[in-house]
Amino acid sequence: GVPFDAQVGMAVQAEAEGYDAIIYWDQANGWTPTAIFTPDITPLAEQIPSLDVFYDGPTAISQAAVRTERLTFWNGVLDSVRRPPFLQAMTALTLDHATKGRNVTIFGSGEIKQMRAYGHKRIGAADKLWDTVHIVRKFFESDEPVSYEGRRYSVDRAMLAMRPYGDRPPSIWVAGASDEVFHLAGAVADGWVTYGPPGVGEDPDAFAQEVAAVREHARAAGKDPDGVAICMQVMTMVHPDPKVLDELRDQPHVRWMSQMVLPTSNLYKQWGVGPHPMGEDWAYAVKMDRHYAMTREEVLDVCDRTPREAVDHVFYTGSPEQVADKLRPFLERGVTDILLMNVAPFTGAEDHLPQVREAIRAFS
Repeated sequence: GVPFDAQVGMAVQAEAEGYDAIIYWDQANGWTPTAIFTPDITPLAEQIPSLDVFYDGPTAISQAAVRTERLTFWNGVLDSVRRPPFLQAMTALTLDHATKGRNVTIFGSGEIKQMRAYGHKRIGAADKLWDTVHIVRKFFESDEPVSYEGRRYSVDRAMLAMRPYGDRPPSIWVAGASDEVFHLAGAVADGWVTYGPPGVGEDPDAFAQEVAAVREHARAAGKDPDGVAICMQVMTMVHPDPKVLDELRDQPHVRWMSQMVLPTSNLYKQWGVGPHPMGEDWAYAVKMDRHYAMTREEVLDVCDRTPREAVDHVFYTGSPEQVADKLRPFLERGVTDILLMNVAPFTGAEDHLPQVREAIRAFS
């Protein structure tokens, strides 16, 4: 919800503070219901009018690239439902030139909240992802018209004459956690994106097996398996004061996120924290729709029925040093890139992510 110039300025600030990359999300609306984004719940609402305002990522990246020299721009996660493969390839190559080779495109199956309300069906999203990654790769690597007969998308002698900015095409990463995603990430694309704690199951050894699967697909495709990027979006709740952390466990924004960003609500059973407020077999990506239209009473009821114990399963909580220590096992098992996200500032608390970054760099 910040002004466009501030969106661009965030990249400039990130580069000045020593970050290596910044992501520009592809979203139609935010994660938090508008009903609880009010000054009585979070002072952030007095500074930012809305959490549902998202500018077009490629446009913002093109502007920010002019004002930066080193920063890499991540564009995504892009679903393959709302934009056909040709447009995805054209945008990625355009950004490759705009950033002078400093962009990464991240594809995934997508979220229903970006689709149904806007006239798109999510049916067949996994097949569209499969086709998109293959077709985009072909456009990147071929000087000739491209043909591909896919599951949902096909092209017939389609021309995209634009060539990459440098010697190599722009990088493609794939987000998700299925056998097909592991194949796409390793054999066709250049990297895999996951998130934790929920997405990696809080189990470094299980995560290592998934990394091995991605790299084995790369090896089988004749690629260098160690050259495949392994990116982990890290969800944290960071603060050096344990008392503040304990208070945040009861904050509505934290509670809402603790029930929402799950691959499946059945994880609550696995964690032994009680029933999930949305019920069994609920999944954010395919079920969370039009939450911005929920009433305040409805949202607070969900928050009240979200057990506070879930917070520490959905976020890496603790001081900057404690959070970094929790991430160390994943770095040791293959993570090459970390995307840090801290829920604490959504409540008005001070952001301590820079200290997490420094603690990670101290041992990585």
